[in-house]
Amino acid sequence: MSYSYSVLSRPATTADNVAAWRVTPQMMAEAQPAIGIDAAGTRLLRRSRGATLVAFPTRTGGACLAQAVATGDEGLACSTPEDPTTALIGYGKAVGLVPDGVSQVMFHLTSGEDVVGAVIGNLYDAPAEAQSVTFSVGGRVEHVELMPAGSLPPEAVMHPDGTVSLGRQP
Repeated sequence: MSYSYSVLSRPATTADNVAAWRVTPQMMAEAQPAIGIDAAGTRLLRRSRGATLVAFPTRTGGACLAQAVATGDEGLACSTPEDPTTALIGYGKAVGLVPDGVSQVMFHLTSGEDVVGAVIGNLYDAPAEAQSVTFSVGGRVEHVELMPAGSLPPEAVMHPDGTVSLGRQP
């Protein structure tokens, strides 16, 4: 099954100019040569003082989510046409990229509570204490384990924008 991501098919804008980002498709391609990044489809999703979040399609039909934090930490995760759950970045307040058709997700918190979260622009933002997320896509229920903030190592620092670094300030 192949999935689509509207956030990747929107027309490019000047904000999508990869030369201005901390995360570039070339850097990601060097980190994971097997994924075959389609640089023309790369889109800036979010930029704050502390982090830049981008998405890009792969030539195999998947989608990748990449984050560069001002501390120099980076993260990259890619989905495949067979598995749409793996495009997930971060710990504590994780961010996930889900295919079109997913309008909400269910977070399962460490307290035992379940909380519904909205999907905006193919992205969901997990609460800091979410231990997993569940969503339905293409008739399948997908379940993804997360790392809640309470399980981070003692030297980890969670910044206000949700990024995590190991003791370094952005």
